[in-house]
Amino acid sequence: MKRTILLFTLCLTILIGHTQINNKRYDVLPKREEGTSILFVGNSITDDCEWGELFENPNVLSRGIDGNITTTILDRIHELTRHKAAKVFFAIGTNDLGRTPVDTIMQNMSKIVQIFTEESPNTKIYFQSVLPVAQESIWGPGSKNDLVNELNERYKQFCKDKDITYIDLNSHFLAEDGYHLKPEFTNDGLHIMAAGYKAWKSLVIDYVNE
Repeated sequence: MKRTILLFTLCLTILIGHTQINNKRYDVLPKREEGTSILFVGNSITDDCEWGELFENPNVLSRGIDGNITTTILDRIHELTRHKAAKVFFAIGTNDLGRTPVDTIMQNMSKIVQIFTEESPNTKIYFQSVLPVAQESIWGPGSKNDLVNELNERYKQFCKDKDITYIDLNSHFLAEDGYHLKPEFTNDGLHIMAAGYKAWKSLVIDYVNE
């Protein structure tokens, strides 16, 4: 029993250390000219795409980091606001669900928006809905789509209250059952493959170009 606890503690320590180091990886990159960049911010689902190449626009910058949750976005918020970007697209919350109450996620996102409003007031903010999960995924048997749907409804209402643009990706990624992620968009039930990013692009390109 003691050995199991020690092993778990060691793994957790390594994971936390990796997250802290990884969370600073964009700090060394040069600051962009004010009003020129477009940031895509999120976790591994954002990190797995080359957004600038996808949109054929060098001003579109990936700011996704594997494992990020809303609190780790807060930890690195000043690297994001320093660019005084024209636009920022958030896609965050997947990793929070199941371990962080939805109320806490919303509190964190409210803080993120507040900091952006104070430090980069000319940046237009977009919330992208959390994507659904397949029936079988690396998240475990079944899915957490009830939580995904609850969070998306909260995001939608928050955006309405704050006059922020909400982009519904979720409904376009649903399988025929209207609940799970399309199997052709994923190979592990959670992360997105090329076909998924192609669909994603089609849903947000007008917002990127406006």
